Amino acid sequence: MVFSNDGGRSFQDLGYFPEVEELDDGQARVTMPDGSTQTNQTVSIAVSASYGNPNRIAIDPQDPRTIYAPSALGLYKRRILEPVRTLRLATTANDVDLAWGAVPEAASYRVYASDTTSALRASWTVLGDTSSTGFTDAGAAFLPDRHYSVVALEAEGHLGEW
Repeated sequence: MVFSNDGGRSFQDLGYFPEVEELDDGQARVTMPDGSTQTNQTVSIAVSASYGNPNRIAIDPQDPRTIYAPSALGLYKRRILEPVRTLRLATTANDVDLAWGAVPEAASYRVYASDTTSALRASWTVLGDTSSTGFTDAGAAFLPDRHYSVVALEAEGHLGEW
């Protein structure tokens, strides 16, 4: 297990992977390397209870897209969605049609456009959301320097990886 005490700026390898079990009441039980367990409303992965400390996070080394963090509601576990790896463009008379391969566990997709690929993510224009693996940018066939990015969304609305 890799663990961060500073919000992900640096990590240390704990040298083991604790078992984490979510209990029916929303609490979490962590099995320590010595076989003992810790149960609390929030569990800072295999280290100590850490109620409300947003800087303590851990990444599952067996699945690096899974992160754990304490929250006021208990142990927060989230799996970050993969990026959209294939994006195909086709130009019709006036439009640009985009198509991509499905991302496992994605509920929908957000389509972005920018006039440069080096623009900061926050400056990309949101063209829209879609639950399908295709999108039409109406009237964009004649726009110069139009670049696209498609990002998967979880059902809760969290963005996946760019």
